[in-house]
Amino acid sequence: MPNYLVRFVPAKPPQMVNQALRALVRDAYKNVPYYRALMEARGITPDMIQGSSDLSRLPATSKTALLTSGANAYLHKHADPTRCYRTSTSGSQGVPLTISFSRAEALWRRAMVWRTMMRYALLHPPLTIADVGPMAPHANHQSAKVAGWVRLLRLPATMPIANQLSMLLDARPAVIEGYPTCLALLAEALEQRGSVPWRPQLIVSRGEVLHAETRAGLERLFSCPVADLYNCEEIGNVAWSCPHDPCHWHINTSTCIVEIVDAGDQPLPPGVEGRILLTSLFGRTMPFLRYEIGDRAAMNAPTRCSCGVHGPTLTHLNGRDDDFLVLPDGQRISPRMAATTVVNCLKARDTDAHTQPIRQFQIIQQGNARLTLRVVLHDDEVRTPAGQPLMGQALAQQAALALSAFGLPCNVEEVTTIPFAPSGKFKKVLVIP
Repeated sequence: MPNYLVRFVPAKPPQMVNQALRALVRDAYKNVPYYRALMEARGITPDMIQGSSDLSRLPATSKTALLTSGANAYLHKHADPTRCYRTSTSGSQGVPLTISFSRAEALWRRAMVWRTMMRYALLHPPLTIADVGPMAPHANHQSAKVAGWVRLLRLPATMPIANQLSMLLDARPAVIEGYPTCLALLAEALEQRGSVPWRPQLIVSRGEVLHAETRAGLERLFSCPVADLYNCEEIGNVAWSCPHDPCHWHINTSTCIVEIVDAGDQPLPPGVEGRILLTSLFGRTMPFLRYEIGDRAAMNAPTRCSCGVHGPTLTHLNGRDDDFLVLPDGQRISPRMAATTVVNCLKARDTDAHTQPIRQFQIIQQGNARLTLRVVLHDDEVRTPAGQPLMGQALAQQAALALSAFGLPCNVEEVTTIPFAPSGKFKKVLVIP
């Protein structure tokens, strides 16, 4: 099969995984300045990467490395940014990143998420999908849209729970997907109502850790399967929780290669927990080769699962586990809602990520007292003669003001770096008892 087509083959066998990888590495070396410079600095040529077993020869990369590489340095030189499909990460490490896809890549990414959801339930259009907790654009947000035979109902994290509940009950969607913390708050509101007047076909958790008690509560309330998808904006679906054993996640070989590595970016043996690196098997417009996602897991040796899937599985998947903010009256604010409030303020300027003055942020609550918004500014942020940042400080103060609307005062703290926890994880919302 031609190299330009193999990246769009679902459930790639090992030989096709390696074929797609070779083609993507060669293309990135030839056409993406960031990766060419990265490989040349290590004395690596594309011929040295013949398959997934050779990936450890490539240096790892990260959001921060991409953001500091210069505008468009990580985009394919023939890509037209104005014609690309663009999305943005949620800033799970406090570092939002704008991602570009071609139309074909964007469609493939969506199709592979849909294909994964079909493993849990037979979903036939027309149907309505409720998306709980998405980042609302800064303005002109539409809560619902129609795409073919699928109606997508958006319930942003910043929307009051009462409004979310009202729209959900009116739409009665077949699928409810979203962040576990947002789903948990919505489920609490439904339970207080007394009953669920309809039965959806599927609940989909993504983007955060789905704890066992949250899963059990969703299954009990909605009386339908709960799928836990390990997704990210950069790749789409990376893995899915086994329907027979939700403590194991099957890797999606349609979309990516997953590595578990040590501090030196070298592969770890089966069963040993380490950092997750992802390599996209379909993205040419904005390649991701050995990309650190900020999560940790262990990988089991390939085997045939009782659900019929053969291959390695991820276990002990962790990361993305933020804290609920707690107001003095006991009300909980989901970390997704708090972080989205900050991100929406940062997106007030219609610019690329490279020109955004705030590179990283973290929201901290000490007990039930005031909030602190920590921000790391870009090195090239314009400052006053006295050394005070201009746009970065203004945006940070705007975000702090938005956070204080929850009922707790918020101050801004400018820092040069935000440390990871001893476990190696990063919390963008941290509550210190």
